[in-house]
Parts: sequence; structure tokens; C-alpha cells
Amino acid sequence: MTLSEVVLALAILVVAVIGIATFVVTIHRSVKEGKVQSVGSTIAQSELERLRLDSVSLTNLAATPSLGVKDHLVTIDDFEVKFHQVVTATDVPSMGSRYLRVLAKVTWKQSRRQREVVLESCYPKP
Repeated sequence: MTLSEVVLALAILVVAVIGIATFVVTIHRSVKEGKVQSVGSTIAQSELERLRLDSVSLTNLAATPSLGVKDHLVTIDDFEVKFHQVVTATDVPSMGSRYLRVLAKVTWKQSRRQREVVLESCYPKP
């Protein structure tokens, strides 16, 4: 083999290794972001379920919106993520004000960007 063939083979090998390494880093980042988003969704969903089962808390939330603000510190893969939860309950005038629209918004900072999950439900007034 000539020197030019060896250099060309090494160049092809380096490009392939860099491509594979980039792919692995991208997959790792996506899995990590998916885990954190899953936790955010679980926090919002669990709060909606709790309010569905606890009519007193639902009534209190409708009367005092500040009760729906909470922070959660969760450890995911050896690093802590701070989730900020805001839950609101408002009348639904189009349904004769017999129902409450409950909105659960969970935000967190990840990869230098603000992320959020918003879930919404409608419950009969207690």
C-alpha cells in the first residue's frame, strides 16, 4: 500500500468514528431530556389526580390561587432538577359555571433552556 492509500483510509476511519461519537452523544442527550420531561409530566398529572379526588383542595385552590404554586427538587441520574409547578382553577362560563378548568403547568431549566409541560382538565364544582 502506498502512503496516500494509508492516509485516505485513516481519514475515512476518523470521519466514521467522529460520526458515531456524535450520534452516541445525541442519543444520550435525548434520553436524558426524555427522563426529565417524563418527571415533569408525572408531577403535573399527579397534582391533577390529587385535585380530582380532593374536593376541599380543589375548592381552596379556586378561592386562593397561590395554593397552587410549589417547587419540587428531584434527583435524576445523579443531578438535581428544580421543577416549578403552578396549578390554577377557574370557572368555565360556557358551561354555566358548574365546572372548574384546572391547569397544571410545570417548568424547569434544562440545557440552558426553559422547558415546560402543561396539562389541563375540567372538573365539576364541589
